[in-house]
Amino acid sequence: MGILIEDIKKLRAMTGAGLADVKKALTEAAGDFDKAKELLRERGLAIAAKRSDRETSNGCVLVKQVGDFAAMVAIKCETDFVANGARLLMRLRHSSWLMVTTQLRQFSIVLVSLERRWR
Repeated sequence: MGILIEDIKKLRAMTGAGLADVKKALTEAAGDFDKAKELLRERGLAIAAKRSDRETSNGCVLVKQVGDFAAMVAIKCETDFVANGARLLMRLRHSSWLMVTTQLRQFSIVLVSLERRWR
């Protein structure tokens, strides 16, 4: 049985993985979505481990103040292209707004995941 394009689209929407990776995972999992998601997760961890030693010398800092409470959010990335991108700036604005409105005292972003809503 071949992999249907609808299945690829569905898994891609669920995971945010690339087209080729999703197709390969579905093929290896014989169409089983749960197994394919696990394969994609494992590959993602392996890729993250390879990138962990890269230098993150670029990034953005945003400070937001409301009343007597202020929040500072810093996100580091590998390239200036990402640092100047609209997605990262939107993420910074959202994070600082969240911190100020909830008055969080400590909020660390260790890994910036590529959640579907930020794509």
